[in-house]
Amino acid sequence: VHTFQPRSVNVARPQSDMPLNETLNTQQARDIEGYAQDICDTIRNPLLIVDADLRVRSANRAFYRVFNTSAKQTEDRVLTKLGDGQWNIRSLVDLLRRVIPELTNFEDYEITASFPHLGLRAFLINARKLIRPANSEALIVIGFEDITDRRRIEQETAVTSDRNRL
Repeated sequence: VHTFQPRSVNVARPQSDMPLNETLNTQQARDIEGYAQDICDTIRNPLLIVDADLRVRSANRAFYRVFNTSAKQTEDRVLTKLGDGQWNIRSLVDLLRRVIPELTNFEDYEITASFPHLGLRAFLINARKLIRPANSEALIVIGFEDITDRRRIEQETAVTSDRNRL
């Protein structure tokens, strides 16, 4: 079950594409990437890093915990093939495929889908282009915010409000 609510999707172009330092050595690049992964692992919301083909390069601990998966089941797999295919959402895939070539990012793209071990959940999704320092490869970082409880409370409040009007 998928429902899509492209409410207030903010698509924006970056202010500028700053060139990478040409003299960045391999060790410096590894250090930067390790530092970035440590930051990602600290974030409580799930994150994925995918390449232009939407193949998962890495995920943070929150992604593995929330979606009850592992690096082995996630990394080097195409996003649409993860889990039971719950990420095979045409509108989301189309939007993600625009991030790298069009230099765009997007925020607050809402999806509702059924996930193994979670059931029906609503997520706000943000995505942004990033460049790997080691080789200037363009990647996409995708952030997920579970808003299921927020939507449930909004629905309960609306029902209560409707009852009070009667």
